[in-house]
Amino acid sequence: MKNNKIILISSILISLFFVSCSLGTLSVLNNNIPINIEKESKTTMEISQPSIAATDEPVKILIYAEYADETRELPNTITAIEDYYSNGGNGPDFYHENLTDYSELGSKLSNFDILLIAEQEGASIIDMKNVGNHWKNTLTNFVNKGGIVISLDGYEKTHHILNETGLISFTEFTHRTAVTLTLENENNPLARGIEDSWSSAVSTGSFDTTETISVVEYGSESVVVHKIVGRGEVVMLGYDVYNSDTNHNYDKILANAIRLHEHVIFDNSHGNVYTIGAEISDYADDLVSEGFAVSQMDIFDTDTLIAAETLVIQGFLGGTSYSSSELNAIEMFVNNGGGLFLIADIEAYGNKLDPIFSRFGFERNKTGCLLDSVEYVGGQNHYIYYDDEDINILNHSINLGVADIELYGSTGFTKIPSGADILVKSDNDPSSTWNKDGGVALNVPIVVASVTGSGGRVVVCADLAFINDEANLDGDSTHNYYDRDNEVFLVNIIDWVLDASPSPDRGVSGDDDDDDSDSESSSSIVGFEISILIISIVVISVLIIRKRRLFIQ
Repeated sequence: MKNNKIILISSILISLFFVSCSLGTLSVLNNNIPINIEKESKTTMEISQPSIAATDEPVKILIYAEYADETRELPNTITAIEDYYSNGGNGPDFYHENLTDYSELGSKLSNFDILLIAEQEGASIIDMKNVGNHWKNTLTNFVNKGGIVISLDGYEKTHHILNETGLISFTEFTHRTAVTLTLENENNPLARGIEDSWSSAVSTGSFDTTETISVVEYGSESVVVHKIVGRGEVVMLGYDVYNSDTNHNYDKILANAIRLHEHVIFDNSHGNVYTIGAEISDYADDLVSEGFAVSQMDIFDTDTLIAAETLVIQGFLGGTSYSSSELNAIEMFVNNGGGLFLIADIEAYGNKLDPIFSRFGFERNKTGCLLDSVEYVGGQNHYIYYDDEDINILNHSINLGVADIELYGSTGFTKIPSGADILVKSDNDPSSTWNKDGGVALNVPIVVASVTGSGGRVVVCADLAFINDEANLDGDSTHNYYDRDNEVFLVNIIDWVLDASPSPDRGVSGDDDDDDSDSESSSSIVGFEISILIISIVVISVLIIRKRRLFIQ
């Protein structure tokens, strides 16, 4: 009887060992298996993507304040960010922490997205040069990996930090009072919402530099400059915030600099149809209100692209095609974790984008335009509204808050990559047809989202006119961009593609805690398995010895 009990206990322990091995294997496999849910009906399927709002995290700002004016300038700096970045609490949130000892930068900076160097009013030029020399390697690595550095200086001292690090070189810094400043680069991300010219506040400095983008100038001298370094960006603001100018241009520029950690670029390098200063200015402004930096790339530049998080490319009729090297750069950008929003159109208006579509597994109908004999507006059966009642709007986090959208002569996609999610499709009834041959166009994908194997995100759309905030194609009292839920849908798209998974060097805030927890979890499972195995061996050994003794007796 005693031997039977031992056999039973041994069997249980051995079973536990094999079960624990299975659990360990499953836990490892489960971390690598992508789960794709086919979405047929919005009313029956659960959301497969996380809520967009749930993925937003406050930008983390480390403020160097060792020699700053803590009674006025430093509080004014925080207030400016609250008012013009967070929109008085109605916009994106931010977290900040003050650094009061420059020697501690290396131990803290990796936990932040932005280093903001407040004007160091109480320092000497020698102090600033010493700080710059001490920070040189740390800041260079931080910026090259995607960090943002912003410096304020209206009194000829603080800029020496950047000079000594080699990130930007300045000469001839001059203090200015009540001079006329002009905006020189309206498509730069620092320029959104800024006046063309204004009178400077008291604490303003101008300087000479040749290696950066000059955004605001006094005469021929720079006051605000912007430079891309590796995956990161450096901004020099030639002012402090003791006082702002009358219309708060200084505060708005600072807020735009904070937004650089989520930089969206609209490509206009090939004669693309719309610009952020005209037909899609409202779209750009809405993105700024959501916390994105928005700029326009008029000359295709790989270095600029590398520092961005999201690229938007529109279809166009004229202009030049994308070269092989540019196509490779776009593909590499996405493969390194960038987000891409491609907006084509019917027939020839999408031809220049077709090579980009094919790079990511998409093909569009190049000759047809979708019609609908029932759900159309403005007396044109190619001005179609798509809604969730007819299951045109499918289940996805991009479609949160989107009941219907309106498109104006779209085509559709004939091929999409495996695992892609259809966001909008044509009707599943004979009312949906193609204009050329009248053939039925059932369930044609019109807007599709895809995650690449490397973690980059792509959204493709087969209509361009619905992003236009100046046109009113359906003849109602609302411009295209504001018809139905178009603007919500378009902002959601940028939010989703921007949450792409970064490559190891793309971001500056690590996920060490998560990695450690995974490692600890795996170690715990292995340790449990070994313990069960040892106990099993001991018990089996005891059983064998007892058997031998009985046999001898």
